[in-house]
Formats: sequence, structure tokens, C-alpha cells
Amino acid sequence: LNLQDHNWTMNRGRWEGKLQKDVRYESIYSEVCQPLSPDFKRGLEERAKEGGDWLNMLPRYKNNNVLGEGEFRDGLLLRYMSEPSDLPSHCDGCGKKFGLKHALDCKTGGLITARHDELRDELCVVGTQAYSPAAIRNEPYIKNGRNCNIRSQEATDNSPK
Repeated sequence: LNLQDHNWTMNRGRWEGKLQKDVRYESIYSEVCQPLSPDFKRGLEERAKEGGDWLNMLPRYKNNNVLGEGEFRDGLLLRYMSEPSDLPSHCDGCGKKFGLKHALDCKTGGLITARHDELRDELCVVGTQAYSPAAIRNEPYIKNGRNCNIRSQEATDNSPK
């Protein structure tokens, strides 16, 4: 018995078995998805890539991943390409018909700003855990234009001529 040949043969057999299983699952997936609309197929493929970690995690207030009943229900509905039933009929910002796509794209309604603000606030919380709270700002630091001009002027003065 040559141990190196045995290991190579076993690894090759595992790889071929995995490849056959993947081909079988792909054909089953194609058969199931054939009658679906292209948008629904694309949504399923996107959901498959991102995974369902939020469904498997234990909710903890410390990790800020505790969902209320409505948030959990809406998350499941969005995951499976359905709209929540309690959406308003018209946008409060521009008055157009309201839907998920409009909610994510409308610049007048304020949801885009709210999403960015939520991300900014979350990054501030994480930053205060890594650094002192005084080192974290939720507003951008704007440098004085005078200092920027002095540095650029020094750079041009010191450049070789």
C-alpha cells in the first residue's frame, strides 16, 4: 500500500463526487426555476449568494441584531421577493405610487438619507468601541482651505526646476 497514491485517489474521488453532486443540484435547480419570471430568478440567485446568516444567529442586544416581529416578517418577505402588506399606497415625499423599488430609489422621500445615516451611526458605534469616543465624529472634518493651499504651494516651491 502506497500511502501517497491512496491519499491522491481518495482526494480525487471526493472531488469527483462533489462535482457530480453539484451537477445534479444544478439540474434540479434549473427544472424548478424554469417556470419562474426572470426577476424572481435573479432575486433567488442574489439571496443564495448573500446567505441567511441573520436567520441562524442568536439575537443579542449587545450585537444589535434583535429584530422585532414586524422587522423579522418584513425581512422574510423581502428575502422571498414579496412586498410587505403594510406599505403606504403613495410616497410621502413625491406622491408617486409606492413600492419597494420606489422606496429604495426615491430621493425625495428620505429613505436613502435614512439608510446612509443608519450606516454612519453604526460605524460611529463600532468606532467608539475601538477608539475613545472623543476620537469619533459623526460629521466630516473639514480642513481649512488656507492650510491646504500652503501645503500645495510648498510642494510646488520645493519641486525640482
